[in-house]
Amino acid sequence: MARFDVFISHSAADKDFVRRLRTDLEVYGWRIWLDETYLTIGDRLSPMLERAIRDSRFVVAVRSRNSTTSPWVEQECRFAASVGVPVIPVVLDRDSLDEDTAARFYADFTRRDDQHAYHRAFHDVLKMLGTTSGQRGDLCVYSKGLSIGWLNSSWDARCAERCRIDDGEGSCCFRADLHPFGGVAFVFRSGIDTAPFSCFRFSLHGGETGGHKLKVFMNDRIGNGMRNQVSLDPLPGGIWTPFSVSLVELDSEQTVIFKVNWSHADGDLSGPIHLADVWFTRNAASSGKGAPIG
Repeated sequence: MARFDVFISHSAADKDFVRRLRTDLEVYGWRIWLDETYLTIGDRLSPMLERAIRDSRFVVAVRSRNSTTSPWVEQECRFAASVGVPVIPVVLDRDSLDEDTAARFYADFTRRDDQHAYHRAFHDVLKMLGTTSGQRGDLCVYSKGLSIGWLNSSWDARCAERCRIDDGEGSCCFRADLHPFGGVAFVFRSGIDTAPFSCFRFSLHGGETGGHKLKVFMNDRIGNGMRNQVSLDPLPGGIWTPFSVSLVELDSEQTVIFKVNWSHADGDLSGPIHLADVWFTRNAASSGKGAPIG
C-alpha cells in the first residue's frame, strides 16, 4: 500500500505555489510528499526521490518556466512513468508546455493570482486525483483551533481564536466580541467542494445569561455570493448547544463554498459568540430550522 497519495515534482523556484497547493490538498485528506518535509541535509537525492515516487499513488508535476531550466521535474516524471505511477500535469506558464503535456488534460494555473481561476484549476486537480479517494470522512473546520488552510476573516469583531470556557469540560473554543452587525467568518481560499457532505455541524455557548439570536450562512465567493441565511434558536445560558443544519437548507449543497459565517440575527449586541466543533459532515441528520440537536 502506498505511503503517500501525491508526490509533488517541482522547481525550488516555485516553492510558494507548491506550499499553497500542498496545504489545500492536505485539507482534503491527501497525504503529500514534499522534499522540504522529508529530505534532510546529506540525503542522496536520486535514491530518496525514487523511493518516494514508488511509495506514492500519483505524481503532480508542476510545469513552469523555472522547471524548464531544471532537470529534476523531467527526470522524476520519466521515472514515475517507468514504474507505473500516473503523472498529473499542473501548468503555471503556457510557454513551459511541451507537445506531450499540451496534448493531455492538465490543470491550468496560469491565472493563479485570480482566486476563482485558482479554484477552478485546483478542483481540476481534485477531479484527476479522485476526490472521494482523498476526502475519507467528515471535514473539520475548527476543533482545537482552525484546521489547516482555514483563515479567520471575521468582521467588526475582536477575536480570540483559542480560549476556554470554565464549564466543567474545559472546552477549547473560538470567541468573538461583535460590534453591531459584526460576525464570525472562516475562509478557505481555494473553496470546499460540498458534494460529499450533507450537513454543517457546530456548537455554540450562551455564556452566563444566554439569549443570543444568531444566524448561519455560507458564501460561494470570497467577497459576495451569500447563500441562504438560517436563523438559529436562541441560545440557553451556561451550556454548549450543538447544531446540525442541512446544506440543502443553507442552499450550499453540490457547490463550492469559500466562507462560513455566523452573526447576530437582528444586529443586537447580546454578548460574545463562543464557537466550537465546526464540521462538514457526510451523513448526520439535520436538526432542521437551525434548531439544536437532541
